[in-house]
Amino acid sequence: REGSAPPKAGNGNGNGELQVRGYRIERMIGRGGMGRVFLAVQESLDRRVALKILSPELANDREFVERFQAEARAAAALNHPNVVHVYDVGEDGGHHYLSMEYMDASCLETRVATSGPIGWRDVLRILSDAASGLVYAEARGIVHRDIKPANLMQNADGVTKIADLGLAVQVEQEEVQAEGRKILGTPHFIAPELIRGNPPDCRSDLYSLGATAYRLLSGHTPFEGSTSNEILRRALFDEPTPLAQRVPDVPPGLALCIERLLEKDPAARHPSAGVLLAELERLKLDPTDGAPDRPAVRPRGVGRKLAVAAFGVLLLGAVGFGAKALLGGDDDRREDGGNNAFAREPHGTSVGPPLSVGPTTSDAEVVAPASTGPPTTVEAVDDEPDETTLALFEANAKLAFRDVQDEVLAPDRRIARLNDLIAEYDGTDAATAARIDVTAIEVAQRQAATAAHTRSEAAREVLANLAASAALDADPPRPGLALRAMMQVPGQAELAGYNPFQIEREKLMDDVVGVALDWGRARERAAEKAFQAGDFEAMRAELTSVVEMVDISGLDDAGAPPRMSELRGLAAEAQTRIDSIGRLRAGYATRMEHEDRTTIATELGGSAGFESELRRLDLDAATDRLGRALERLGTPRAKARVEVLRTDLELAAWALVALGAAWDEGEWRRKTIVDLRGRRLVNRVAMRANETGVYVEVNGASEHLPWSTWGGDTRQIHKLFNERLTRDWKPEELRGIEALLRSAAVLEAIDVAGQVLQSDARLRISDGEVRSIEAVFSTALEWAEAAGATERLLRERKAFDGFIAAASAASVGAWSRAVESTERVLEEYEDTLFVTLLSDGGDWHAAPIVAPEAGDPDEENRSKDE
Repeated sequence: REGSAPPKAGNGNGNGELQVRGYRIERMIGRGGMGRVFLAVQESLDRRVALKILSPELANDREFVERFQAEARAAAALNHPNVVHVYDVGEDGGHHYLSMEYMDASCLETRVATSGPIGWRDVLRILSDAASGLVYAEARGIVHRDIKPANLMQNADGVTKIADLGLAVQVEQEEVQAEGRKILGTPHFIAPELIRGNPPDCRSDLYSLGATAYRLLSGHTPFEGSTSNEILRRALFDEPTPLAQRVPDVPPGLALCIERLLEKDPAARHPSAGVLLAELERLKLDPTDGAPDRPAVRPRGVGRKLAVAAFGVLLLGAVGFGAKALLGGDDDRREDGGNNAFAREPHGTSVGPPLSVGPTTSDAEVVAPASTGPPTTVEAVDDEPDETTLALFEANAKLAFRDVQDEVLAPDRRIARLNDLIAEYDGTDAATAARIDVTAIEVAQRQAATAAHTRSEAAREVLANLAASAALDADPPRPGLALRAMMQVPGQAELAGYNPFQIEREKLMDDVVGVALDWGRARERAAEKAFQAGDFEAMRAELTSVVEMVDISGLDDAGAPPRMSELRGLAAEAQTRIDSIGRLRAGYATRMEHEDRTTIATELGGSAGFESELRRLDLDAATDRLGRALERLGTPRAKARVEVLRTDLELAAWALVALGAAWDEGEWRRKTIVDLRGRRLVNRVAMRANETGVYVEVNGASEHLPWSTWGGDTRQIHKLFNERLTRDWKPEELRGIEALLRSAAVLEAIDVAGQVLQSDARLRISDGEVRSIEAVFSTALEWAEAAGATERLLRERKAFDGFIAAASAASVGAWSRAVESTERVLEEYEDTLFVTLLSDGGDWHAAPIVAPEAGDPDEENRSKDE
């Protein structure tokens, strides 16, 4: 691009999983067409090296790999203080690599790109070092072919060295390559003779070195353009801006030296690197001195300028006398051809090269008609037309010409009509004038095409800058920042009337808003998903990101993208939802708690399911049921509640397994077992036991008593475990036994409570029933104390006591106290097994109060007052 630096290799700082035997790779320091370059340590010598790894595409090219290895081996033989040394070439794990001297001050292109142009004294030293390296290359018949700032490296001492010299092909090898007319090199620095396909020699490298010096001093390359072809064309036909104009303080001698290096004719350059080096050493002593041995060369462009000037004189005569003098010219005739601009390439036949001779007016820029051939001798003939016929022919031509002039025609159509006139009236003054008009129209078309191209290129550059400012790939997007940056991009005012640019600009601005809207809506969907999951912090974070993203303060909707108001609405909606999170959280918590209570009641409540499995000691089925309930629960509190129950069952199951396994270990001391199957309790002698139950002797035969035989009977479970073994129970076994007895005690308490709840008439629990349940809990408490875990059993007992209090109050008609006691039990002991088995999952806060039909009037009045 005009005014920009030549392309640079990319950089990175990671090496992924890349490994090469013998080298410890530290980080990536460059990337180019051949592959990547890493800073590495050669482990055998503990030496820092630059390690170049071929790209996978090139590594799969066998012919390229063979050439690469051959050149690298040849390069390793080179040794010069101004040439980057090649150490090794090889392959490991499919990676073809080349290790070379590491230059810790990087390349000159990086220096210019980051710090700007280099002072002429430093450049003089750089050129001297590079020329010294090229002298060494010439002595070995090597042409580098790609001298440029990126291939001139410096170390910490400021010494400049040529990189990849050993990898440049030999001249003899390159002549074979050149047969395919393949141009190798970098467009900004390649010599003109190589562009033409001529074989290279040392002077080609000198040209590239001159272009490199131009870049180092000025920050520009000699020839710049938006495409490689444009740069190459300028290198062939144009002259670079004089270095003194770009760098006023450059010494004349150094400027002349660089200009000589940039001569398009190799013969006009220094004949060798040695001659250049000698001149540079002399310039170090006196940088103002010119080159004494420079051959006499005609100043650039003089011949061309003289030719243009001479042609311009002829053209001015043609323009001044042409169409008007020859035809008597009407001043008010239409001048469509000369000053209309069309943004496309001209069509028709051009009769001469364009020449600008003045400002753009109808007669200002024309080209003298090309000669139709050498003059011919006309011999007199008898049938030569008389003067009257010739005058009539001329008059008809003039009328035809005026007819064409008066018609409103598109330029291409006008050229066609004028060419027809020229063919029909060739030799007349009108034909001559027509030729001038054709040329003027074509010049105008070319000017219009050039102007259109210039405007198109300007628009493309501004749009590229706008696209960069738009940052459509940013995550999260920043529409306010992007739009403000886009408004600051220069060059937009000049393109205000250019409709294609305006369309693309508006589309780009709309894309900025559209990307932000899409991103914001995605965040809103994520916020809704978080809300459904009850993750309100995630919901807040998602919505906050939307509000922060829509930073469009200070931007007026006038002239803004149409969807700007929609973006503002998105942010406002997100803020509204943020403000309502507290209310939503409370409502969600209430709903989820209610749903979880219903789930627990559905899965665990009632006598037919979970309760029945506990009574049968079918602990596996009960554990599976708790697992299903866990999958349906949403609140941490409810999940923790069910997890505790599942842990109890696992411990209880382990206690039964341990009891059975103790038989095999010979640890049973008391082998008498109470058989609960009949109406009368019978003591049996155990014959053996396992994880499923006990085998007892019945009338000389062995019968199996499953553990479920003792399910729900606290006293018998106590007897089953109490003083059963010759050893003490282990702590984990005690926790399991405690869980068994606690659940059995609760089941017996449920039996009593259930009789009250299922009876329409009975509300009071007898003293005997209370004492019986107290005894059951006392038995279970012995094991809880032994296990060091009394808290949960005591909570079960308090839940039962609360139920008794509620039932007692109800039995005397004290309904307010009954409801209060019930609600306290449900609220304070909701996590107990007792409440879990009794609850139907309803909302106890809204429990209906149903009074009996008749009761103590005073108590009823007291209930109403309460």
